[in-house]
Amino acid sequence: MVALRSGVSKQFYSERDLADVLGVSVKTIQGWRFRGQGPAWKKLAGIVRYPTDQFEAWVQAQPGGGEPAA
Repeated sequence: MVALRSGVSKQFYSERDLADVLGVSVKTIQGWRFRGQGPAWKKLAGIVRYPTDQFEAWVQAQPGGGEPAA
């Protein structure tokens, strides 16, 4: 599970949480959502939240680069 700066594990991440973990802006996270890109999300009580398990699956599914260390 991705650890936040506070070290707290959550069931859902906010846009700010994702931005902090990925090192991008909240606007980037919002843009991905509006374009149907990025991790899966849910709207809970009118607030966008990202289930941690689906976020982590999305991260693992992203292509990597470079050669593995020998």
